[in-house]
Amino acid sequence: MDLLFGHIDGSPFSPRSVTQFWNRIVKRYKQKIAFHDLRHSAASYLLSQGLS
Repeated sequence: MDLLFGHIDGSPFSPRSVTQFWNRIVKRYKQKIAFHDLRHSAASYLLSQGLS
């Protein structure tokens, strides 16, 4: 199984770990973007490049 977020040994990060990591980034750079918003941004970008 391919993971988007995983430890070097191949085990998955817990969803809570990913959320905490994202929240630290948002706070550090004083942004207001939800992690789920990245999905929409990626989809928009792929569509603009002609991918479905």
